[in-house]
Amino acid sequence: MSKPALIYAALHEKVGAELLNETVKENQLRFMLRVKLGQSTTTWLATIDHLIMLGDRQLATGKPEWTIDVSKQYFRKPDLKYGWRIIIQEAELSKYYDMLAREIRSVQVQGYQIEEVKLHGSPNRSKTAGLLGHVPIGPMALHTR
Repeated sequence: MSKPALIYAALHEKVGAELLNETVKENQLRFMLRVKLGQSTTTWLATIDHLIMLGDRQLATGKPEWTIDVSKQYFRKPDLKYGWRIIIQEAELSKYYDMLAREIRSVQVQGYQIEEVKLHGSPNRSKTAGLLGHVPIGPMALHTR
């Protein structure tokens, strides 16, 4: 398995990403992926967020060992579609392929459970409209005005 293939395999295992094309140079890896909609999209976004965070840490040092750029490229085939383009650069990039593949496999998707949701009423109802929108309780509930 070639060194860049480690990254592609990790992305395929994690999110089912399909490699569309690649350009491999000594100091740059440029490739495009397709990711299917659904649960894999959530995992994909978490994975990309993690990789960008790692890249930001590199930039924060002032002398980054490697950089990453993630973007979408749109094309027609025959309908409008897009792929995710990733560019990773470094003078000796091949020594980072193993680390990047491990980082991709280690991404944990955070799930959140919603415990409370604020329900919004009609925007036409005014809070100053008297009893409109209020439910009377007790003896008032039996009487209508």
